[in-house]
Amino acid sequence: MEERVARAVDAARECSLATTMVSGLRVAADYEYVVELDGRRLGSIYTSPNYLADAVAGLALREELAELGDHVELLSVTGTGDMSFLVRARLARAAAAGLPEDRRVEWSLVEEAYRDLVHMVPKHRCPYALHSVAVYGVERGSGSAERLLLVSDVSRHSAMLKAAGMLSRLAAAGRLRGLALVAVSTGRVSGDAVKALARAGVRVIVANHHPLLSGLAAARKHGVTLVLRRPDGRGLAVYTAPERIQGAPLVMPLGRLGLEPYAVEASPLSPLC
Repeated sequence: MEERVARAVDAARECSLATTMVSGLRVAADYEYVVELDGRRLGSIYTSPNYLADAVAGLALREELAELGDHVELLSVTGTGDMSFLVRARLARAAAAGLPEDRRVEWSLVEEAYRDLVHMVPKHRCPYALHSVAVYGVERGSGSAERLLLVSDVSRHSAMLKAAGMLSRLAAAGRLRGLALVAVSTGRVSGDAVKALARAGVRVIVANHHPLLSGLAAARKHGVTLVLRRPDGRGLAVYTAPERIQGAPLVMPLGRLGLEPYAVEASPLSPLC
């Protein structure tokens, strides 16, 4: 009971960090941050203000400007409009003190990690327009998945970036050594998220959503196992790299992903909505 209460407190706290007060009402905060890293403009991210340095670190990892173990120091955050900011930051190089492992994981542990996140962030506990990501570490020979981090954000993309940045800090401290990493997301898994987490050492990503084309393509490219909602909607199954999960239900091997662009024309009697 005490453990369940502690988990609930953690989840409520993480959710509240991604919000702001508006006329006495707590609202999910979606600000625009234009990011400059070491004088180089990386672009804009829309994110809540919590763990901003980790978001920038995750962005640097995704863009292959950083390696696992590196972290970011914020130099300044300057308002440029009502809801926009310019972030100037520097990259601090720090080699990972031991890397996570790429090895097989039992299906029961993947299910355990998924249930843990679902039970932590139900809507009555996190009643905001937010997404959450948790990352779990599985030791070799372990019968359990240990939660390493939990982060909530108004953007599923930024939540993944923050998780990647947090993992980089944990790697620098030696806390990922020998672990197999499993990430669980409440949001859909797109290609940018797969790449960010893959660069942070995650090899299994779980979400109770049907697949996105970009997510499948990135998972194939980076060798990531995607565990997503089955086509019939009845539970979860493995879509890519099935060899990494032992005892998992599988979706039939995917053929060509249809990456060639094509056009869809609307019938005059059936307009696209």
